[in-house]
Amino acid sequence: KRGLPEEAIKKYSIDVNVDKDVDVAHRYPYFKDGRHVANKIRKRSEKAFHWEAPDRDAIRTAELFGQHLFPPGCAKSITVVEGELDAPSAWVLLGSRYPVVSVASAGSAVADIKRNYEYLDSFDDIVLCFDKDEAKTRPDGTVFYPGQESARKAAELFAPGKCRVLTLEH
Repeated sequence: KRGLPEEAIKKYSIDVNVDKDVDVAHRYPYFKDGRHVANKIRKRSEKAFHWEAPDRDAIRTAELFGQHLFPPGCAKSITVVEGELDAPSAWVLLGSRYPVVSVASAGSAVADIKRNYEYLDSFDDIVLCFDKDEAKTRPDGTVFYPGQESARKAAELFAPGKCRVLTLEH
């Protein structure tokens, strides 16, 4: 649906299932220290995900999606997105020249970034470009966007000026 070129799908090793009778649309591989440790599975019938992994530790210790493709400090800046399809999309958008990785979700973003802090800190500049999907309402009535809130919390982990939050408008 996104019209991603084959080069981007191959670079990120996304398994696209063309069999419409199977309720698996994509498999996104996750790595740790160069080893494939888990797959995040996107269902075809709805926007729902689940994991294939030998145990929960494989998921909790995995690198950011796409991190194995870009050595630490290989460029001046790195972009971190919220979504496995967003990573190759942003990579193409940036001319297929700059590193783009993804957190597993807005809910795990801060933990994902803490776990991979040294890797991200090896770049001079970090840009967090998380989703601005549906607004949520807290019990006190205040409205917030989970992706944007996660991005702000994650940015606070780094030295002032090192990390920026890019907010996309609808």
